[in-house]
Amino acid sequence: MTEKEREIDIKEAIFDCLLHWRWAILLMIIGAVLAGAFGFYKSYKGDVAKAEAEEMTAADYLAQIQEEEKADNKVIIKKQELATIEQTINLNEYLYKTQGYRDFFNYSNFDVNNVPTYEYIYAVKADDMKSSSDLVDEYSFYLDSNDFSEYVKSNTSVKEDYLKDLVKWSKSDATDKNTLQFKISDTDPMCLFRVQVIYKDEETCRALADAVNEYVISVSKALKKESVKHEFICLNEGFSYKYNNDLVNVIKNANDTYVNNSIIIGKNVDAFSEEGRKYYDMRLTELEVREEVARVQNLTGGEPQIDIEIATDPKAGKVKSVIKSIIKYALVGAVGFAFVYFACIVVFKYVLSNKINAGDDLAALYGVTLLGEVNGTKNKKKFLGFIDKLLIKLRDANKRTFDLDKSIEITSGAVKLAADKNELKEIIAVGSDLSNIKDLSSKLYDKLASNVKVVELDNILYDAENLSKVSGKKGAIIIAVIGNTMHDEIAREIEILKSQEINILGIVTVNV
Repeated sequence: MTEKEREIDIKEAIFDCLLHWRWAILLMIIGAVLAGAFGFYKSYKGDVAKAEAEEMTAADYLAQIQEEEKADNKVIIKKQELATIEQTINLNEYLYKTQGYRDFFNYSNFDVNNVPTYEYIYAVKADDMKSSSDLVDEYSFYLDSNDFSEYVKSNTSVKEDYLKDLVKWSKSDATDKNTLQFKISDTDPMCLFRVQVIYKDEETCRALADAVNEYVISVSKALKKESVKHEFICLNEGFSYKYNNDLVNVIKNANDTYVNNSIIIGKNVDAFSEEGRKYYDMRLTELEVREEVARVQNLTGGEPQIDIEIATDPKAGKVKSVIKSIIKYALVGAVGFAFVYFACIVVFKYVLSNKINAGDDLAALYGVTLLGEVNGTKNKKKFLGFIDKLLIKLRDANKRTFDLDKSIEITSGAVKLAADKNELKEIIAVGSDLSNIKDLSSKLYDKLASNVKVVELDNILYDAENLSKVSGKKGAIIIAVIGNTMHDEIAREIEILKSQEINILGIVTVNV
């Protein structure tokens, strides 16, 4: 069957959007609140920007100093002192950024004599020892990647960027095989790969170790898919509390770095001139503000919400301007959110979706007679349900609609006529996921039972057993469930039936 264009029933799409009015109203309220808040903020944006411009920055102060130096032909802040100020600011910035690292790796968090430790010993065996060793390097590369860091953060409670100090790995010598409780021949081209995981508490240590093991196994599968032939075996794993010399060095280096940089900062500041000290203090304040903004962004995952104290304008004109701004943006936000919501319904349900809709002309699309529609829809009790009933009446104003019993009667009559015309006493009913509409389809079959026997073959596209039962049948009807059956499924079912020279009596749609 050639691909055909499907027309969208504009009326059906419009009323479908209107029947989602509850969500639309909720989103309009949200849009109005958000946009109104933005309008309130923007109305004061000019005043805030003006107030910020009046505050002297460090750059302004330095420019002022340099102007005085030119005017009086003298040096107030030497170039060497400016360079030292810049160096001191950089040291402060480094200490500020590494504060979290030092807070984590300290003796109050870790008892270095009893560190929760989980260790894995893996064996990598390839065709030769060099290949095995190269593969271990490949595994190490993955454990050193950002992909591993993201995997751990997604699958555990560990969010720190210190995995290189928490997860360590090493390639073991071949002689280490003799220390293991496994029968490994010295001639085997096998390389041992040790991974050690530590954390400040046992529960998180075990969870982190599990994540490491799962990740390494996934890497092994990926490497094997890349046709890297090898064996990857976990020889041993175990948990213990032990002394960790590497952790001692990490904590010591962090403390030593802080102390040494603090000493340098103190000596530099003591040597500053009065003007240099003032310039340094202004730069340091700006640095702290910038770092605090970055910290809030990291915590909130977006733009920081900074409280700004704004003086209230006593003039009535200013108040009116603010109110007008709020109302304007609130209306735009409400309409915008509603428009986007309705557009999403149309795009995802009618344009991008491959499922059939109530307004689709299936007869024209597939050249098969439309025998009838079983209407199994029920009016669910909803808040302000009379609005839905009114919209449905307007939608169906120019067409006749029938309840379940009447629609089954009409459809069964059409199927009987088609079967009698082709002198068939038995037909098959094919479709996808028909088990979900048993209560409706069984009523149709019961209505036909006195004249035509119906054998239901569900999911012939996906069920090989049902597909095998198609052969030898003479006639068939296709059952399509509105909002569930896909156009591709109908097309493929028609192709199968035609290939078996089965007479297609028509399509029956079911609206649930």
